[in-house]
Amino acid sequence: MSGPNKQSHSLFNIVSSLAERVPFSMGKAILQIHGLPTSLGWERTKSGIKSLNNELPDNRAAADKLLTLFEEHIRVGEKLIRNYGFQGIPSKVKFVNAVHGSLRTVQIPDTVFSQAYPLSITDHGLLKKLDGEAPVLTCIFERDEAIFFQFCSVRSFRVRVELDKGDFTDQDQEIIQKYSEIIGILSSRRQCYDTVVFHPKNESFELRLDAPEGISVDQQRRAIKQVSDAFDALSNKHFGYGPFGGSPFNYHRIIANLYQKKGEGSVFQLGFTAMTEDTSSNNGARLMRRRGKDLRTDGFHVGGRDAVKELDPYTIGVVWTRPGHPSSPKLLVPGTMQMLYKSPVLFPEIVVRDCLTDSDFAFVSSKIEQYKN
Repeated sequence: MSGPNKQSHSLFNIVSSLAERVPFSMGKAILQIHGLPTSLGWERTKSGIKSLNNELPDNRAAADKLLTLFEEHIRVGEKLIRNYGFQGIPSKVKFVNAVHGSLRTVQIPDTVFSQAYPLSITDHGLLKKLDGEAPVLTCIFERDEAIFFQFCSVRSFRVRVELDKGDFTDQDQEIIQKYSEIIGILSSRRQCYDTVVFHPKNESFELRLDAPEGISVDQQRRAIKQVSDAFDALSNKHFGYGPFGGSPFNYHRIIANLYQKKGEGSVFQLGFTAMTEDTSSNNGARLMRRRGKDLRTDGFHVGGRDAVKELDPYTIGVVWTRPGHPSSPKLLVPGTMQMLYKSPVLFPEIVVRDCLTDSDFAFVSSKIEQYKN
């Protein structure tokens, strides 16, 4: 590994970093699995964790396991993904050897990110100061025959948060009781872990960006350019070629293949155009608050599908349940009607959400491989 040395981290700091990235419903299950106390919400839970003795063997063991889990999550959690091949590289063997050598030769800059790595910066003042700055190379490591180039930066976004009715005053209860849920829009800012993954066997580069819900499309595009530019600059200097000048892999076929494969997860989001003999329409459907339901078999969708001559999906979101796992990973292939009818048809990215571990991500990756052609 090229980068910061492993060090001992307090249980509170690990849980605080986890709280920046994982919804409390999932985090609560994780902490309970490791025998740690939880309360109502992350803030109260963190307060309880802070009072624990780090030197107790059980707490030290829990900290080590949570740190490993956090390191997995920054590799796989809430990611927008693009893939690029080796097209145009003058000498593939020379290039591959140079990339492998980066583990020894590329120096990691000394920054606030590298000093805290793998944990997140949680100081809100420092996060605000760093917001919008270019991504910084923070670590290089090898895992499962792939080489990971870890970049860090800070981005702001807006997120929908379900509020606990119990947190409101007695005077408010009469007003809020008529609502089944109370949703707030929270402006948030967090450290993002963006990774370029080099796969020598597949002769490909994977651009894997943090993309929490609430990040706008414009922010995603800016992040894609910033990380691509940062890695191309590094690659041109050390390896003789920047890989992100070419076209990314086209994920268009996944949409129709997954839509047609009934029983493969549950479709929670679907965008499509539909044509009859006389009319056409553009539809975006999303199941709200109905876990386990599948748009493929939804009564409204099935009735409409049977009435049309042609249906062309351009967006699909699928969620899978994994028995024995606290997470339910999702795959989203985002698109628009304009992308569907533009020549050439190109769907350059996918979004993978709610993965907690490498195992979750490998599960979704196997689905991508299965349905991408």
